[in-house]
Amino acid sequence: MMNLFSEAFASMLVRFLVCFCVNLFIVDRLYYRKSKRRDFYFTFMLSSIAIFFLVFFMIFVLEDLKTKTSIGIGIGLFGIFSIMRYRTDAMPVREMTYLFVIIALSVVNAIAASVSIIELLITNLLVIVAIAWFEHRLKIIPTKLVQYDRLELIKPERYEEMKNDLEKRLGVKIIKVEVGAVDMLRDMAMLKVYYVGESYNSVDDKLKIKLILLITLLLPSQQMMAQNNEWGLWTSASVEKKINKLWSVEAEGELRTRNDFKTIDRWSGGVEVNYKVASFLALGAGYTILYDNNIEKISWHDDGTPNNWRPSYWGLRHRFNVDATLKHSIGRIRLSLRERWQYTYRPEKSTERYDFDNSKWEEKCVNGKAKHLLRSRLQIDYNLKKSKIDPFASVELFNGWNVQKVRYSIGADWKLSKKHSVGMGYRYQTTDDDDNNEPDRHILNVGYKYKF
Repeated sequence: MMNLFSEAFASMLVRFLVCFCVNLFIVDRLYYRKSKRRDFYFTFMLSSIAIFFLVFFMIFVLEDLKTKTSIGIGIGLFGIFSIMRYRTDAMPVREMTYLFVIIALSVVNAIAASVSIIELLITNLLVIVAIAWFEHRLKIIPTKLVQYDRLELIKPERYEEMKNDLEKRLGVKIIKVEVGAVDMLRDMAMLKVYYVGESYNSVDDKLKIKLILLITLLLPSQQMMAQNNEWGLWTSASVEKKINKLWSVEAEGELRTRNDFKTIDRWSGGVEVNYKVASFLALGAGYTILYDNNIEKISWHDDGTPNNWRPSYWGLRHRFNVDATLKHSIGRIRLSLRERWQYTYRPEKSTERYDFDNSKWEEKCVNGKAKHLLRSRLQIDYNLKKSKIDPFASVELFNGWNVQKVRYSIGADWKLSKKHSVGMGYRYQTTDDDDNNEPDRHILNVGYKYKF
């Protein structure tokens, strides 16, 4: 199982998620909101995905051709950027600029192997802020081409009368009108009408909120950045089916990394059934199977010399849980308290261990183990007015005979449509559990959910 995925592949997944989320935000929230061009939406997103994989594998897979890679990359990048000059219809300047940015970010995210994830996120964020700023400053005034049948009103001295007539007939607030071609035979004139469209203030306010949330997620405080703790990425995808008004079932798959995104920490898959008792109370029960990459362990003699070393190994765990969630809303604020009883069973596992005293490897049996935990999570959500993004913050305690782990989370859920949603967040997890030997972690969290 371990040979199926290399460290380069795990790095690729992390950088691809960064690239995809950044490009999706630029195309969906900054470009498509004003242009409404589905053809360019399709082109931008598919081009970014294809170019990312092309560049990444061209660099990291062909390691045996290092002397030729630089030449190949140069020729490849020349060909990539040349596709912006399509041989069919001419591409507008604005669309060509967006395509250039999307391609450039895809290339940067694919080749920036020596750059840390945080530095890469800051670089992407600077591009987003720059695009948002210029889109805000350079507003696009919507226009209509209108065939006008009252030629007597196109005279300059009757401009206001023509403008009022057009406002009544079109139902919009007109800024100005330009007179084009005039057909005297058919008593028609071609007018270009500039009118007031969607309120820019509301759009700008929502855009500012999204940028603030994005900055909050991507730029943790300097105090937490200064701590010598490792980073990890948690990614998940889930599907939820609502059976009726009371019952629903959800399946989820998850991949986690650790060691500053370099090592796969675990894979998992689970299913959960939920029952809505009342508007303020919901119950749930579920099962999860986990495949863990257990951290290596070293034992020491009293004099400080090493005794035994057990390398990291993969092992299965089975987990069962029962939940009860209380919810209460105050205006746009929603409070929720979830109490979860969690039972995890680790089957017996045979591993190898190195004995320093005898300088040899020996087979060691890791005994099976069962563990009970009570997880208490308090969460606050805020429903932003006229926005598809809802921010949240939570704190969760993992209780055994004492508090073994604390998890602080902040993030936002972005509803792409009625069925599709994406969540992004930052977590800081402190651990006081000697059995697991886990360090404190900073975690970037990305999740996708489909409801039907």
